[in-house]
Amino acid sequence: MPRYMMIIQYDGSRFAGWQIQKNAKTVAGTLNNSLSEIIVESVVLYGSGRTDAGVHAIGQVAHFDTRKRIDTESVLNKLNENLPAGLNVKFIKSVEERFHARHHAVTRTYIYQLSKHEQVFLRSFVWTPQKLDKPEQIHNVLELFTGFHDFASFSAEKNKEVSTQVNIIKADMQQWGSIYLLRFVGSHFLRSMVRRLVGTAVAVANNVFTLDDVKQFLTEECQEPSRHTAPPNGLFLESVAYDTEISIPENIVPPILSSLGKNL
Repeated sequence: MPRYMMIIQYDGSRFAGWQIQKNAKTVAGTLNNSLSEIIVESVVLYGSGRTDAGVHAIGQVAHFDTRKRIDTESVLNKLNENLPAGLNVKFIKSVEERFHARHHAVTRTYIYQLSKHEQVFLRSFVWTPQKLDKPEQIHNVLELFTGFHDFASFSAEKNKEVSTQVNIIKADMQQWGSIYLLRFVGSHFLRSMVRRLVGTAVAVANNVFTLDDVKQFLTEECQEPSRHTAPPNGLFLESVAYDTEISIPENIVPPILSSLGKNL
């Protein structure tokens, strides 16, 4: 059965998350319906991971199967003509039947945008905390997060059978004007994990937590990080990496809003 991979971008503020829900407008549900109408057969998308309501994606990856070969360029054009504002498919390609968007992902990259000053035109994409006293402290917190740790204190996962051990390959911060861009590259991420990492880092910057507190959160499960969960609007699934057999054109996933923030 032919299998296809697609790369999707969406404004999460317009959807109730990725996963299909009854009586809610979701990314996967919208794409399933549009694809099924165009291909004239029932289609089910499998994404690289779920994003919650309000969370955006620059390079979400998904795959679907069809009973017959399709003209990917024609389907891509028709799909984007029919999709609502805030949702766009950047790329569709044929892949091997064994490919799985979630199971075969090697790394996932998320970014989070913070600002020290209110961003009137970017409120859906940037979190402006009530205060951000010492943003330079965030660098020190990110260093603690890097590596293989048990992130149980930073997870909203309710399934106790799911391992909370995650390898954070890279965690860093760049500044673009008044916007701080935090980037996390990891093997995978737990539910609400990135938002809690960011919220905890901001709490350290505001002297609510110390670096020793963060070290303790990584060794003993604690509910404190959950009380400082950052809002979803600043979070983006930036990209998903696969082995060399699944190549993604570099221009499909451009650097996110850094250019917008440079002079703000």
